[in-house]
Amino acid sequence: MSDTITLGDLADALTFETGIDGQVTSGGRHPPTTWIYPLINRTYKELRSLVSQHGEEFFRTSTTSAAIPARAAGEDWIELDWPTDATEIIGLDVLMSGTWYELTHGSFAQRRVWPGPNRCDSPGEWTTLAMPQATTTTVTTGKIVLWPPTLSGSYKVHYLPKWTALTNTAHVFVIFPDWLEWMLAKAALSIIQRDNNKKNASEIVMQRLARAQAAIVAHARRSRRGTVVARRRDGNEL
Repeated sequence: MSDTITLGDLADALTFETGIDGQVTSGGRHPPTTWIYPLINRTYKELRSLVSQHGEEFFRTSTTSAAIPARAAGEDWIELDWPTDATEIIGLDVLMSGTWYELTHGSFAQRRVWPGPNRCDSPGEWTTLAMPQATTTTVTTGKIVLWPPTLSGSYKVHYLPKWTALTNTAHVFVIFPDWLEWMLAKAALSIIQRDNNKKNASEIVMQRLARAQAAIVAHARRSRRGTVVARRRDGNEL
């Protein structure tokens, strides 16, 4: 069972951990909580990236099933919009004749030389054509492509969604084993580096951060211990 902690309680814990009690004021050595809140959100965002990189599946989400569009004009692939709230695409499934199949994450270099539909592992491939890009004050939608262009049916994109910062002190973060320790140590380093009176504590905080990160990585390995069985297309084990 996961735990939760509010933004307000996490800010109080960070204030205590870094020893800046009474110094978090407009006239103090450290900025007010309006600066600490963005730091906490940034740290949690980094944590989400860390655990996802090591295989944890806490934040995965999927688009709703939609019809595979027609072949892109003059091209050998089908184009899909990159989900607007995605930070990373994990995978892409297609529903064909009532059965879901996982498309292989291929390379853009294979877009013209796809091995063919009779390959046992996947009926097709997908890759990123273009990431979302900033255009002055707006963002241009990214594109995902899949091939062969003859694919038909429905598709679903699995991805990691972006983090929306918490600003209400009563709103909660979901935390798992060692996450709180990692967040406190990581955020504390940002505060300590600004204060010459506390820089002597940085080595201890870095050691705490390293221990928490090692524990998080170990937890990620344990949560991925399911067995993958190699099977032929007919379902029999190899």
